Amino acid sequence: DEMESLRHTTQREKAQLSGELAQTKEEVRHLMVKVFVLEQRVALESNNQSNVDERIADLMRERTLLERKLEEAHLHLSDIKTSWSGKISSLETQVGRLSRQAGEEGLERRRVEEENDKLRQRVKHLESEIEVNNVVMATKDAKLLRMAEDIDEMATELKELRASVDDEVEEFKRQI
Repeated sequence: DEMESLRHTTQREKAQLSGELAQTKEEVRHLMVKVFVLEQRVALESNNQSNVDERIADLMRERTLLERKLEEAHLHLSDIKTSWSGKISSLETQVGRLSRQAGEEGLERRRVEEENDKLRQRVKHLESEIEVNNVVMATKDAKLLRMAEDIDEMATELKELRASVDDEVEEFKRQI
């Protein structure tokens, strides 16, 4: 992501610098034409001996030159519009792709969050089941312990009864 961002920034800066360079070149060309026209005008005005027809012819040449320069400027502007149109279209495509990608990533993030929430709920449910089972197990362990104690008591009583019965049987045998 950082590399992509850096590449995008570099391309944007390169395009900006290219545009500024083209604009500067165009300004220099325009100024050179203007200097040329002004030099011609100064040359004509300094030549006071030129007649009106020559002056009109010079003005017509200047006009033709300026019209040609204007047409070149229109063509150059048209080229720039076409170039920028392509760049704008490319940027719109990138924006669309990035929007779709952001949307897909948002959906994926929401899906993961929902799955995470479900898993957390499942964990809580299992933890509560474990807690209930632990309580049930503790209750059954206590019951088993009581039953074992009862069995031990009964076994002791049974031994005592057997011993008592054996004693009585022995006593009856002696009496008989």
